[in-house]
Amino acid sequence: MTVRGTPLAWLIGVGLGAQLAVHLLEPPLPVTWGYAHLGRHAALPWVAALLVVLLPWAASRVAPALAARPLVSWRRWHVLLAALGLAALLVPLSLWWVDRPLSIDPPLFRLAVSRGEMNPRADFTFRLLALVTAPLSPRFHTWHVVLVLVAMLGAGTMLALVGCARRLSTTAGEALLIATVACSAFGVVRMSFGVTDEYPFAMAVMALFFWTALRTVDGDGHPVWPLVIGATGVFWYIGLVLQVPAALVLLGDEVRQPARRRRALVALLVAVGAAGLATVPACGRPFAFGAFFDLVREESAYEYGLSATSSLLPFSYVMSAPHVWNVLNVWMLVDGVGILFTLTAGTWLGWRLLRDREWDVRAIMLGGTACGQLSYSFTLDTLFSPLQSWDLFSFATVATALFGGYAYVRWRRVHPGGGALAGLAAALAVVHLMARLGALHVDLDRHVAESPPTWAPPDVRPPAAPSVDRAG
Repeated sequence: MTVRGTPLAWLIGVGLGAQLAVHLLEPPLPVTWGYAHLGRHAALPWVAALLVVLLPWAASRVAPALAARPLVSWRRWHVLLAALGLAALLVPLSLWWVDRPLSIDPPLFRLAVSRGEMNPRADFTFRLLALVTAPLSPRFHTWHVVLVLVAMLGAGTMLALVGCARRLSTTAGEALLIATVACSAFGVVRMSFGVTDEYPFAMAVMALFFWTALRTVDGDGHPVWPLVIGATGVFWYIGLVLQVPAALVLLGDEVRQPARRRRALVALLVAVGAAGLATVPACGRPFAFGAFFDLVREESAYEYGLSATSSLLPFSYVMSAPHVWNVLNVWMLVDGVGILFTLTAGTWLGWRLLRDREWDVRAIMLGGTACGQLSYSFTLDTLFSPLQSWDLFSFATVATALFGGYAYVRWRRVHPGGGALAGLAAALAVVHLMARLGALHVDLDRHVAESPPTWAPPDVRPPAAPSVDRAG
């Protein structure tokens, strides 16, 4: 791929335009989620078309001023007001706009929580829910409590993402772009309200991890916090193993600086101790890592997938056209802008770091986790296909959105301009949210009937069985 400014700009523009075309034209593609369903509401296609024209124009006008404006420091009361404002928006939205799941897992999750059951795949999450809902259940419905908690986690996640954006930026314009890409990603927005599943908890943990890690890189925080979060993340949700490499990169960055080695050693010891103690609730003893992961494996339901011995898809199926189409469509669903930036500007940034032998710990942490997320979504056997289990990949949108936004602003520091391109990305994000949020309460049968046929090879899996993969 040519990595000069103009060809890469054209590549990004084509990617954004193609996704907008899918939303506005709804072509008969053989992928279910490719249909954006703007047409369900007569005014939305016109609003979308207007945004596609106005946002690039407006962004090109304000971009020079924002590029010259320095970052503004936030006071604690600013953060508090932002948190209260987000919670005031998300809590009623969560109680009113409850998700209608496409697979059996969310209903099983609700059943497990109502019964007080535990699941080692999200051990801390289930224990927290039991701790919170049990004393309140006589006066409040369990799901009202869970939905309020999810909204509060969503508010915290978005604040952490804004904090990350500020840490990754040098100007107000850069911070606004990264924060917009991250907070407008459908995976982030959808996991911030109306969801009864473990993924809002995983998303909040990952956002907090990256915020504390970036503070540490800037010298404003102690590495003990991100290392403890990284070491114990798998106990909140097993998929948070994705952030472990980033934690090791951060530890390596601390060790390579002589003045920080002592605190790095302290943080490592505390993190190992915290991870050891985290096995006590599930296994009854500390440092029982083998026993804990045996419990996780027993609850994974891997035997019902395409492979009887693994939770991963066979390589032949991973490379098949149906699977590639499905996964690409899930990427477009959860984070179309961030993943596009990751694949384009992220590739440019990786090439530049290798060429210049530059150590950018921010890019390595975020980029490594983003690449892990993309590999995870391509190779994991979800039992119900990626389309029906898209929420399984939503929490790591934190990584793809932050890295994609950061890679884009790094590219623009070398090739200034591009306000219209950023405006086009913002238009896609808003249009996508309008389309998808407008289709949330459509039942599965109607959704499938409205959509073109999905490619699928015949007889690729055994008869369906109840999944405990994410439910308990």
